[in-house]
Amino acid sequence: HTNPYLSRHFSIWRDAEQLMVQTEQAVGQFSRYHKYNLGQDLRQLARQVLSYVTHGINQKAQRCQWVERLVVVIDKLKQRAGLCLSAP
Repeated sequence: HTNPYLSRHFSIWRDAEQLMVQTEQAVGQFSRYHKYNLGQDLRQLARQVLSYVTHGINQKAQRCQWVERLVVVIDKLKQRAGLCLSAP
């Protein structure tokens, strides 16, 4: 079902991949405590964003379902990122 080579032609996929890379870089700057708590959550959510974008691109029949899932995971990511900004 999934063709990763097709996905790379879409700017949303490249943006999701960049989000994952930038999340890794940001988490690397966290304190040890936050790196292994909030950081782990952020990494997982960023991976989910890329995965859902890939599925949405490659599975046209289920695209709306993947977009709905993507909206939820992006909201979770924003919420967790907000916790990082308010953490000491």
